[in-house]
Amino acid sequence: MTNSVDNGLGASVVLVTGASGHLGRAICMGLARDGAIPALNGRNRAALEALAEELKHAGYDSLVVPGDVADQAAMAAALAQIDSTAKARGRRFDGLVNNAFAGTTEDIARDVPTLFAQAAAVNLGAVAYLTEAFAALPDKGPRSVVNIASMYGVVSPDPDLYPEGMEINPMHYGATKAGLLQLTRTLAVRLATRGVRVNAVVPGPFPNQSVQRNHPEFSARLANRTPMKRLGRAEEVYPPIRFLLRADASFVTGASIAVDGGWTAI
Repeated sequence: MTNSVDNGLGASVVLVTGASGHLGRAICMGLARDGAIPALNGRNRAALEALAEELKHAGYDSLVVPGDVADQAAMAAALAQIDSTAKARGRRFDGLVNNAFAGTTEDIARDVPTLFAQAAAVNLGAVAYLTEAFAALPDKGPRSVVNIASMYGVVSPDPDLYPEGMEINPMHYGATKAGLLQLTRTLAVRLATRGVRVNAVVPGPFPNQSVQRNHPEFSARLANRTPMKRLGRAEEVYPPIRFLLRADASFVTGASIAVDGGWTAI
Protein backbone atom coordinates (compact mmCIF):
# COMPACT_ATOMS: atom_id res chain seq x y z
CA MET A 1 0.00 0.00 0.00
CA THR A 2 1.44 3.37 -0.99
CA ASN A 3 -0.67 5.98 0.78
CA SER A 4 0.56 5.37 4.34
CA VAL A 5 3.21 7.38 6.13
CA ASP A 6 5.29 5.56 8.73
CA ASN A 7 5.06 7.57 11.96
CA GLY A 8 6.77 4.89 14.00
CA LEU A 9 3.98 2.38 13.51
CA GLY A 10 4.95 1.02 10.11
CA ALA A 11 5.85 -2.42 11.46
CA SER A 12 2.80 -2.70 13.70
CA VAL A 13 -0.52 -4.47 13.69
CA VAL A 14 -2.96 -2.87 16.15
CA LEU A 15 -6.25 -4.40 17.31
CA VAL A 16 -9.06 -1.85 17.68
CA THR A 17 -12.24 -3.02 19.38
CA GLY A 18 -15.44 -1.20 18.51
CA ALA A 19 -13.70 -0.40 15.24
CA SER A 20 -16.70 0.64 13.16
CA GLY A 21 -18.07 3.18 15.65
CA HIS A 22 -17.72 6.95 15.61
CA LEU A 23 -14.32 7.13 17.30
CA GLY A 24 -13.25 3.61 16.31
CA ARG A 25 -13.40 4.45 12.63
CA ALA A 26 -11.27 7.57 13.12
CA ILE A 27 -8.73 5.58 15.13
CA CYS A 28 -8.47 2.93 12.42
CA MET A 29 -8.09 5.54 9.70
CA GLY A 30 -5.33 7.25 11.66
CA LEU A 31 -3.48 3.99 12.24
CA ALA A 32 -3.66 3.09 8.56
CA ARG A 33 -2.35 6.49 7.50
CA ASP A 34 0.56 6.03 9.89
CA GLY A 35 1.54 2.74 8.28
CA ALA A 36 0.05 0.33 10.81
CA ILE A 37 -2.38 -2.43 9.88
CA PRO A 38 -5.54 -1.99 11.99
CA ALA A 39 -7.27 -5.21 13.02
CA LEU A 40 -10.95 -4.32 13.00
CA ASN A 41 -13.05 -5.89 15.76
CA GLY A 42 -16.74 -5.57 16.56
CA ARG A 43 -19.94 -7.57 16.56
CA ASN A 44 -21.24 -6.27 13.24
CA ARG A 45 -19.31 -8.08 10.51
CA ALA A 46 -20.98 -6.11 7.72
CA ALA A 47 -19.94 -2.79 9.28
CA LEU A 48 -16.37 -4.03 9.73
CA GLU A 49 -16.18 -5.24 6.14
CA ALA A 50 -17.51 -1.89 4.93
CA LEU A 51 -14.77 -0.12 6.88
CA ALA A 52 -12.16 -2.52 5.51
CA GLU A 53 -13.38 -1.79 1.99
CA GLU A 54 -13.20 1.94 2.67
CA LEU A 55 -9.62 1.54 3.88
CA LYS A 56 -8.74 -0.59 0.86
CA HIS A 57 -10.22 2.01 -1.49
CA ALA A 58 -7.98 4.62 0.17
CA GLY A 59 -4.94 2.40 -0.35
CA TYR A 60 -4.65 0.91 3.13
CA ASP A 61 -4.54 -2.64 4.45
CA SER A 62 -6.55 -4.01 7.37
CA LEU A 63 -7.72 -7.23 9.01
CA VAL A 64 -11.33 -8.06 9.85
CA VAL A 65 -11.69 -10.01 13.10
CA PRO A 66 -15.35 -9.89 14.16
CA GLY A 67 -16.34 -11.05 17.60
CA ASP A 68 -17.91 -10.06 20.90
CA VAL A 69 -15.21 -8.79 23.28
CA ALA A 70 -17.12 -10.36 26.16
CA ASP A 71 -16.71 -13.81 24.55
CA GLN A 72 -13.32 -14.95 25.85
CA ALA A 73 -13.03 -17.94 23.53
CA ALA A 74 -13.79 -15.82 20.47
CA MET A 75 -11.30 -13.16 21.48
CA ALA A 76 -8.57 -15.70 22.27
CA ALA A 77 -9.00 -17.05 18.74
CA ALA A 78 -8.94 -13.50 17.34
CA LEU A 79 -5.71 -12.66 19.16
CA ALA A 80 -4.05 -15.83 17.86
CA GLN A 81 -5.24 -15.07 14.31
CA ILE A 82 -3.91 -11.50 14.43
CA ASP A 83 -0.58 -12.60 15.89
CA SER A 84 -0.13 -15.27 13.23
CA THR A 85 -1.06 -12.91 10.40
CA ALA A 86 1.26 -10.21 11.71
CA LYS A 87 4.21 -12.62 11.77
CA ALA A 88 3.38 -13.86 8.27
CA ARG A 89 3.55 -10.27 7.03
CA GLY A 90 6.80 -9.48 8.83
CA ARG A 91 5.11 -7.29 11.41
CA ARG A 92 4.54 -7.29 15.16
CA PHE A 93 1.16 -7.41 16.85
CA ASP A 94 2.17 -4.83 19.41
CA GLY A 95 -0.82 -2.55 19.90
CA LEU A 96 -4.29 -2.85 21.41
CA VAL A 97 -6.91 -0.10 21.59
CA ASN A 98 -9.81 -1.04 23.88
CA ASN A 99 -12.56 1.12 22.40
CA ALA A 100 -15.63 -1.15 22.56
CA PHE A 101 -18.29 -0.28 25.11
CA ALA A 102 -21.74 -1.42 26.14
CA GLY A 103 -24.53 0.63 27.60
CA THR A 104 -27.92 2.16 27.00
CA THR A 105 -29.78 5.26 28.14
CA GLU A 106 -32.85 3.16 28.97
CA ASP A 107 -31.99 2.83 32.66
CA ILE A 108 -35.29 4.01 34.12
CA ALA A 109 -37.80 1.50 32.76
CA ARG A 110 -35.39 -1.44 32.85
CA ASP A 111 -33.56 -3.44 35.51
CA VAL A 112 -30.72 -1.15 36.62
CA PRO A 113 -28.54 -3.87 38.23
CA THR A 114 -28.70 -5.86 34.99
CA LEU A 115 -27.70 -2.81 32.96
CA PHE A 116 -24.73 -2.22 35.27
CA ALA A 117 -23.67 -5.86 34.99
CA GLN A 118 -23.90 -5.82 31.19
CA ALA A 119 -21.93 -2.57 30.95
CA ALA A 120 -19.26 -3.78 33.38
CA ALA A 121 -18.85 -7.06 31.50
CA VAL A 122 -17.73 -5.20 28.37
CA ASN A 123 -16.33 -1.91 29.67
CA LEU A 124 -14.27 -3.53 32.43
CA GLY A 125 -14.22 -7.32 32.38
CA ALA A 126 -13.53 -7.67 28.66
CA VAL A 127 -10.80 -5.02 28.81
CA ALA A 128 -9.09 -6.81 31.69
CA TYR A 129 -9.24 -10.19 29.97
CA LEU A 130 -8.21 -8.92 26.54
CA THR A 131 -5.29 -6.92 27.93
CA GLU A 132 -3.99 -9.84 29.98
CA ALA A 133 -4.37 -12.22 27.01
CA PHE A 134 -2.62 -9.73 24.72
CA ALA A 135 0.25 -9.45 27.21
CA ALA A 136 0.52 -13.25 27.33
CA LEU A 137 1.15 -13.68 23.59
CA PRO A 138 4.45 -15.48 22.88
CA ASP A 139 6.35 -12.49 21.47
CA LYS A 140 7.87 -10.76 24.49
CA GLY A 141 8.80 -7.49 22.77
CA PRO A 142 7.39 -4.15 23.93
CA ARG A 143 3.66 -3.67 23.55
CA SER A 144 1.20 -0.86 24.19
CA VAL A 145 -2.44 -0.85 25.29
CA VAL A 146 -4.63 2.26 25.07
CA ASN A 147 -8.01 2.28 26.80
CA ILE A 148 -10.68 4.71 25.63
CA ALA A 149 -12.34 6.19 28.71
CA SER A 150 -14.57 9.28 28.91
CA MET A 151 -14.85 12.66 30.57
CA TYR A 152 -17.86 11.17 32.37
CA GLY A 153 -15.47 8.83 34.13
CA VAL A 154 -13.95 11.97 35.68
CA VAL A 155 -16.89 14.37 36.09
CA SER A 156 -20.66 13.98 36.17
CA PRO A 157 -22.94 14.77 33.25
CA ASP A 158 -24.64 18.13 33.73
CA PRO A 159 -28.43 17.60 33.62
CA ASP A 160 -28.94 21.23 32.58
CA LEU A 161 -27.31 20.52 29.22
CA TYR A 162 -29.98 18.02 28.22
CA PRO A 163 -33.15 19.38 26.59
CA GLU A 164 -36.49 18.17 27.92
CA GLY A 165 -37.25 14.67 26.68
CA MET A 166 -33.62 13.75 26.02
CA GLU A 167 -32.13 10.97 28.17
CA ILE A 168 -29.20 11.98 30.36
CA ASN A 169 -25.99 10.00 29.96
CA PRO A 170 -26.69 6.86 32.05
CA MET A 171 -25.13 6.20 35.45
CA HIS A 172 -23.51 2.93 34.41
CA TYR A 173 -21.61 4.62 31.56
CA GLY A 174 -19.71 7.05 33.77
CA ALA A 175 -19.28 4.52 36.57
CA THR A 176 -17.68 1.94 34.29
CA LYS A 177 -15.54 4.55 32.53
CA ALA A 178 -14.27 5.69 35.95
CA GLY A 179 -13.55 2.06 36.71
CA LEU A 180 -11.67 1.82 33.42
CA LEU A 181 -9.31 4.58 34.54
CA GLN A 182 -8.52 2.66 37.73
CA LEU A 183 -8.23 -0.59 35.75
CA THR A 184 -5.73 1.18 33.48
CA ARG A 185 -3.54 2.03 36.46
CA THR A 186 -3.84 -1.46 37.90
CA LEU A 187 -2.96 -3.20 34.63
CA ALA A 188 -0.09 -0.78 34.04
CA VAL A 189 1.48 -1.83 37.33
CA ARG A 190 0.74 -5.54 36.86
CA LEU A 191 2.28 -5.64 33.39
CA ALA A 192 5.10 -3.11 33.77
CA THR A 193 7.90 -5.67 34.01
CA ARG A 194 6.51 -7.65 31.07
CA GLY A 195 7.15 -4.88 28.55
CA VAL A 196 3.48 -3.94 28.22
CA ARG A 197 2.48 -0.32 28.77
CA VAL A 198 -1.16 0.48 29.58
CA ASN A 199 -2.54 4.00 29.31
CA ALA A 200 -5.87 5.72 28.74
CA VAL A 201 -7.23 8.50 26.58
CA VAL A 202 -10.17 10.43 28.02
CA PRO A 203 -12.33 11.93 25.25
CA GLY A 204 -14.62 14.84 26.00
CA PRO A 205 -17.55 16.08 23.88
CA PHE A 206 -17.37 13.99 20.72
CA PRO A 207 -21.05 13.45 19.80
CA ASN A 208 -21.53 11.46 16.62
CA GLN A 209 -23.13 12.92 13.52
CA SER A 210 -26.52 11.42 14.37
CA VAL A 211 -26.60 13.16 17.75
CA GLN A 212 -25.49 16.45 16.22
CA ARG A 213 -28.10 16.17 13.49
CA ASN A 214 -31.00 15.05 15.70
CA HIS A 215 -30.17 17.12 18.78
CA PRO A 216 -28.76 20.45 17.61
CA GLU A 217 -29.74 22.26 20.82
CA PHE A 218 -27.89 19.71 22.94
CA SER A 219 -24.85 19.85 20.66
CA ALA A 220 -24.78 23.65 20.90
CA ARG A 221 -24.94 23.47 24.69
CA LEU A 222 -22.08 20.96 24.75
CA ALA A 223 -19.96 23.23 22.56
CA ASN A 224 -20.71 26.29 24.67
CA ARG A 225 -19.83 24.44 27.89
CA THR A 226 -16.42 23.46 26.48
CA PRO A 227 -13.67 26.06 27.17
CA MET A 228 -12.63 25.89 23.51
CA LYS A 229 -16.26 26.59 22.56
CA ARG A 230 -16.58 23.79 20.06
CA LEU A 231 -17.12 20.04 19.82
CA GLY A 232 -14.33 17.56 19.25
CA ARG A 233 -13.82 16.17 15.76
CA ALA A 234 -13.50 12.39 15.70
CA GLU A 235 -10.06 12.49 14.11
CA GLU A 236 -8.77 14.60 17.02
CA VAL A 237 -8.89 11.65 19.40
CA TYR A 238 -6.25 9.76 17.42
CA PRO A 239 -2.96 11.78 17.83
CA PRO A 240 -2.68 11.08 21.60
CA ILE A 241 -3.34 7.40 20.85
CA ARG A 242 -0.57 7.46 18.26
CA PHE A 243 1.82 8.90 20.83
CA LEU A 244 0.95 6.25 23.43
CA LEU A 245 1.33 3.41 20.92
CA ARG A 246 4.72 4.61 19.67
CA ALA A 247 8.13 3.92 21.20
CA ASP A 248 8.32 7.67 21.94
CA ALA A 249 6.11 6.91 24.95
CA SER A 250 8.36 4.09 26.17
CA PHE A 251 8.41 5.41 29.78
CA VAL A 252 4.72 6.33 29.90
CA THR A 253 2.41 3.85 31.60
CA GLY A 254 -0.57 4.19 33.90
CA ALA A 255 -1.31 7.66 32.51
CA SER A 256 -4.58 9.22 31.35
CA ILE A 257 -4.61 11.94 28.69
CA ALA A 258 -7.66 14.19 28.45
CA VAL A 259 -8.77 15.06 24.92
CA ASP A 260 -11.69 17.24 25.85
CA GLY A 261 -11.13 20.87 24.86
CA GLY A 262 -10.61 21.72 28.53
CA TRP A 263 -13.89 20.22 29.78
CA THR A 264 -12.40 18.48 32.85
CA ALA A 265 -10.08 21.40 33.62
CA ILE A 266 -12.99 23.41 35.01
